[in-house]
Amino acid sequence: MSICIRNEATIEQLKAVELPEETESYTPVSHAWIVEYIEENVADMLGGSFELKNNKYGLSWNDQCLFGQACFQNSDDYVGLNVAYRNSYNKEFSLGIAFGAQVFICENGMLSGEVIVAKKHTVHVFESFK
Repeated sequence: MSICIRNEATIEQLKAVELPEETESYTPVSHAWIVEYIEENVADMLGGSFELKNNKYGLSWNDQCLFGQACFQNSDDYVGLNVAYRNSYNKEFSLGIAFGAQVFICENGMLSGEVIVAKKHTVHVFESFK
């Protein structure tokens, strides 16, 4: 599957974006953490029968927003799972991950897929991703 991302970034560029300050009601989630979570944990959650084939991500809104898409394939190259994800440091939208045969992510934050997990950046934001 071909993945087209505008303003494509590298992991080093994601890590270079300054993380906002945590407050009582806001817990920032690092852009790099999300990419690493997708790359290191999703295949394991799928029981090891899927392998990451492609993962592209980009930054928008002065590097305050991350959007990306990853493609996982099983051994016969016929069945795949796509994952779209987003995050923001400027509180424009929640941390979101969409799963499905077909997913969509737009740099304005629109996210679609068969299953969507979205969590506000509160003190409990990481609980859904353990």
